[in-house]
Amino acid sequence: MKRFSRPSDSLKPDEPGQVWVLNQWLGKLLAAMSLNDVACAAESSAAFYHKRRRWYAEILIRATRIFLRPGSYVLPRKSWMKWEATLYHQFYGWNVRVEAGELILPAIPGTVLAGYLKSANEANAQLAAIAAAIRALRQLHETRVRFPDGGEGFFSHGDASAENVIYELGSGLARWFDFETVHESLRPREWRRADDLRALTYSVAALLPPNKFPELARSLRANYPDPPVLQELVRHADKLRRKSDPFHLGQTNIDYRRSELWVSVLH
Repeated sequence: MKRFSRPSDSLKPDEPGQVWVLNQWLGKLLAAMSLNDVACAAESSAAFYHKRRRWYAEILIRATRIFLRPGSYVLPRKSWMKWEATLYHQFYGWNVRVEAGELILPAIPGTVLAGYLKSANEANAQLAAIAAAIRALRQLHETRVRFPDGGEGFFSHGDASAENVIYELGSGLARWFDFETVHESLRPREWRRADDLRALTYSVAALLPPNKFPELARSLRANYPDPPVLQELVRHADKLRRKSDPFHLGQTNIDYRRSELWVSVLH
């Protein structure tokens, strides 16, 4: 990764073009169309989440894959339920039940990272939570799994935004969840890992003060010490700078100014 520059809050990138604005609008629309109904319930003093696909989910999944071609895709209902249950057990040793067409998932202790970053008033606390998420993602990336298509290889998340990882303040641990998206199997390992880092870093950059971006970049390099993957992340960022992507913008919810500042720091 190249040397990091220090962005200034006063720096004002050029105004976004019409295509960027349109793709941001499409991304927000896509993000608003949740694929699942999720409800919390208590059983024997323990919390569980009941997760069920909405009626239009399969239509939206197919349309997104055909028209946006993001390099990852949401699994069909039956494949998703088996995949998510398998990973919960492999990663955390927790059992997931399948009942009446829905998953019943044990609640992970802690706070969703995106929510924690919004509520934490101290920048060091925010950066500590992000570092925990990066370390947890790195650990999962080194875990071999059997993919839904039957192949075996190293895990990648496919939707690794700050909305899909939980940070537990007391233990300082982060745990990833929402395993219903997979990368296309033909994508190289470095590409898949960099795409996960793209989703995570852009989605947290959307919530951090821009003057903390250099610290975020240093934390990324320290907690994910894999130069080929980090170089691939820079290539992802350059591509997004040249051509905006509604899937990326919906996934990360980043605005134009922060996006430009973050990619400048990556360089």
